Amino acid sequence: MFQNMKLAGKIGLGFALVLTIALAVGVVSLTSMGSVKTQNMILAQVNVPEWSISGVIERHQRLAGYYNLGYSHSMDPEWLNKGRKEMALAREAMNKGLETFQKTNATNDASDFATVLREIASSMDAYDAAVKKTEQSVERTKAARESARKMAAQFAEHINTYLKNQQTDMIRQIEAHDSVEELRTRQDRIDRGLAILVAGENIRAGSWEAQAMADATLLEKMSGQADALVRLVDDLLGVTRKEENRRQLTAVKDSVGQYRTVIQNIATEQRAAAPLTQERIATYSGVLDRAADRAVLAEKSTSGMAAKALSDLQSAMSMAYVGLGLALVLGILVTIIITRAITGPVNKGVAFAQAMAQGDFTTNLDI
Repeated sequence: MFQNMKLAGKIGLGFALVLTIALAVGVVSLTSMGSVKTQNMILAQVNVPEWSISGVIERHQRLAGYYNLGYSHSMDPEWLNKGRKEMALAREAMNKGLETFQKTNATNDASDFATVLREIASSMDAYDAAVKKTEQSVERTKAARESARKMAAQFAEHINTYLKNQQTDMIRQIEAHDSVEELRTRQDRIDRGLAILVAGENIRAGSWEAQAMADATLLEKMSGQADALVRLVDDLLGVTRKEENRRQLTAVKDSVGQYRTVIQNIATEQRAAAPLTQERIATYSGVLDRAADRAVLAEKSTSGMAAKALSDLQSAMSMAYVGLGLALVLGILVTIIITRAITGPVNKGVAFAQAMAQGDFTTNLDI
């Protein structure tokens, strides 16, 4: 059939085959490149920004947790300022992500990440509130500590003034050769005053130890000892006649009573600190865990998408190489066939003409 086909038909069929192969290669290559383009767009608009934003939120949230924990222990506002700065940077990254992904409708992943960011925003609000509660508790504790320091100083001032007055009276009585009974009474007042001073110092030292160890139970024990100290002062007041000494002892009693109230407040804050810390850690983890999990997922998605894009690109290139090779081989074959189809009849015509020139009229021209 092919041998009986005219030359123009053979040439047209050959070129049609070459063009068909070229078209097939082009279509397959364009399809693969289109897939690569789509994947690259998803990488650029979704996966990479998601990975970056999640990583930024995670990093700043970790630092915020570190600084805020330091603040809760040290009560140094500088730590709180650093923590809030990191919280602001984490929120800035979250807001940027929301702005970006709420406008992106390329994939379900983009919509899903926008949902995750809204959950992170809610957790950030809860964490902000927990840090604020911690700040308020710390400020109350600091104020109570300052009051305790002042009350302790007032206690020491008043009891030392009382003891100084007693010692002065003792010297005066000795010089006046008062009776032994009067001197013993004076010594009793001094001994009781010293006992009050020592008990007060023990309470002060114990309460500071309890605060340093965050031991609310020990603080409440010191409060009980303060009650006992008030009773000692009351007993001494009951046998004190001199008005000046009574004023000093009354001031001592008031200082102890106020000190007791203050350390009770501190104990209350310390007991409240545990659930506050748990709340702060829980809300902190709510932000951190979501961001960290999403960063890991985005990393895997980015790596997978990049690998698939590379595979599709390699497939497109391989298909192009194979198609071009087939087109080249087919082109060579078509060229040979066309050449033979053209030169065959020409050679036959030349041979026929030569035979006719030699007088051989029996030869037939078969083309």
